[in-house]
Amino acid sequence: YGRLLIDAVDEEVELLVEDTKDVAFIVLVMDGCTSVSHWKMMNDMLNGQNMKPVVWRIVVTEENLQTAEYIAGVTVEEVKEVELRFGRVSCVTGVMSDNASTMQATCDILEKEHGLICAGCGAHTMNLLAQDIAKLPVVMNVMEKVLTLARFVTDRKRLRAK
Repeated sequence: YGRLLIDAVDEEVELLVEDTKDVAFIVLVMDGCTSVSHWKMMNDMLNGQNMKPVVWRIVVTEENLQTAEYIAGVTVEEVKEVELRFGRVSCVTGVMSDNASTMQATCDILEKEHGLICAGCGAHTMNLLAQDIAKLPVVMNVMEKVLTLARFVTDRKRLRAK
């Protein structure tokens, strides 16, 4: 990284710390993704009461396996860095992530060994629930009828437009 980029990041972190000095508790929100170049990455955001969520770090995991132990290790390092930059020990009180089995195992490690409170994402849970409901035969039948009706209306509008 260039010196100008590092200086700019440091300035932004200082502003963030100043803006959030009254936030008692911070939650580290994590999610994994794959870049357009097919790199596996972890996105880390910070959030707290009366605080705008901010991207804290994007970690490229490269060839490292995304195991619970690896993710827990990266997470603990992130928590330590946040606490160092904010100058407050134990200001990060929790971790929120999706409900993937790897993340559940990661949360077990973080709760037992590091005293962090972990929670799954409610929106992710609702999405998984909706996907399961959509697979029910009665729902699939209704969806087929809705799609048939939508195609009919769309085709009819096209015919009238000509």
